[in-house]
Amino acid sequence: MATIYSLERFAPGKAPAFKHEVYSDWQAAKWPLVLYQDFENVGEIQAGLKSQGYEFGRGNPLSELTCINFHQHVRRYVQGDTK
Repeated sequence: MATIYSLERFAPGKAPAFKHEVYSDWQAAKWPLVLYQDFENVGEIQAGLKSQGYEFGRGNPLSELTCINFHQHVRRYVQGDTK
């Protein structure tokens, strides 16, 4: 089973009501074409992440800055960097 979720930013007070949907098969839902194409590529993307040519991914500096900062601090801590 896989979990698919979408994160979207809305202006304060403009977020639509939350709608939780469950499908036994991801292809049973009516996804926009771009998402359908992305979902079809997931297997190849996962394989690419495990290849020797892949070094690291970059987070979005606008929406993922807190997560990026957290991982930088954890990496420094684990490596023994006290700066």
